[in-house]
Amino acid sequence: MEGSAFNRANIRDDIIKSVLGKCGLSAAEVFDSKYKFPAVMNARREIARELVKAGFTWVRTAQIVGVHERTIRHYIHPRAARKMRDHTRAVNAHQQISEQTKDIVQTIASESGVGVFSLCAKWIAERAEQEAAKRSPANG
Repeated sequence: MEGSAFNRANIRDDIIKSVLGKCGLSAAEVFDSKYKFPAVMNARREIARELVKAGFTWVRTAQIVGVHERTIRHYIHPRAARKMRDHTRAVNAHQQISEQTKDIVQTIASESGVGVFSLCAKWIAERAEQEAAKRSPANG
């Protein structure tokens, strides 16, 4: 058992050193949560991807990188993370409107071949443009 843990630690350390070397960053820059620069975030993503590829679990990878497990999911599967986020937003928005309105929105979204969240976002943008046009100096 000890040899296995030692090998995993070596694998972890080798991955981190390799990515840090490629990125030209120090461990302190990458693992200090104050730093949110694109180069640092890219290094974290790369370390997480390599750790998962090497067989580390998402939970263990999150512990090593110092982020939440959901962040690792986002690093590994960004499209799935966006889809989950959009679904959650749609559900939340959908719960705030009347049943009659829900049915109408759902029907229009289905007929248009888009998600409820996308349809509502489009409508909000269109309404904002109308309001902006009404308030513009040319109309005043």
